[in-house]
Amino acid sequence: MVFLLDTSVVVACYKPGDPLHSSAVSLLRRGEMGFAVSPVGLFELYSVISRLRSFIVVPDKFRGVSTDVLVRFIVRDLGLKLLASTLLVRHSGFKCRVPLEYYLSTVYSSRLRLRALDLLHIAYASILRERVDAFITGDPEILEARDLIMREAGVRVKSPEEVLKGT
Repeated sequence: MVFLLDTSVVVACYKPGDPLHSSAVSLLRRGEMGFAVSPVGLFELYSVISRLRSFIVVPDKFRGVSTDVLVRFIVRDLGLKLLASTLLVRHSGFKCRVPLEYYLSTVYSSRLRLRALDLLHIAYASILRERVDAFITGDPEILEARDLIMREAGVRVKSPEEVLKGT
């Protein structure tokens, strides 16, 4: 099994005050599952880590390092794979080529009504749906829209707790 992770789950693993902390640690420290992030997730991880450095707990030798080194540590520490698929499409109504995940985000936007990065996560999960079993998130808005996401994008959405329970 391979699960595509939302940034919130990755960060929660290193942030003891986060409501998802214990379930994220339990889930991501299990050896029998594979976990991955998309380029969107990696980009967002850099952004979040740069803002929340003082709240995350990492080994002392990673305390004063650059954000780049810290993100690389997290990716290696959790054994995350980077799953990418670069496809360009012609955007209907515009004379330009755009990455498929951006195009899909525009298609899903009016139906899903999620924030921009959440739409990109779902679009990327849709592109990778043959390679991943589900998109794992703690985001209440995405979890609330899971049935619609499944219908519109063909993406199964689960919380860390659901994966731990095997549901």
